[in-house]
Amino acid sequence: MSAVSSPRSYDPDEDTWASGVTTFAAVTLITLSIFQILQAIAAIARDEVFVSGVSYTYAIDLATWGWIHLALGV
Repeated sequence: MSAVSSPRSYDPDEDTWASGVTTFAAVTLITLSIFQILQAIAAIARDEVFVSGVSYTYAIDLATWGWIHLALGV
């Protein structure tokens, strides 16, 4: 005899769970994007708001970081 596999039955709980996870991911990405845009505007407008730290191997001023954050946020 050959084994016949039956089609998978529809489970509404699985669909609801997937929809919830997708909605959570979308809201998280939108929130992160809004914070990135606000941080970028603050860095571009007044870079003295941020505290200058130690000197690193790369030298990028805060206005450049602001433009990078703005591009990532958008």
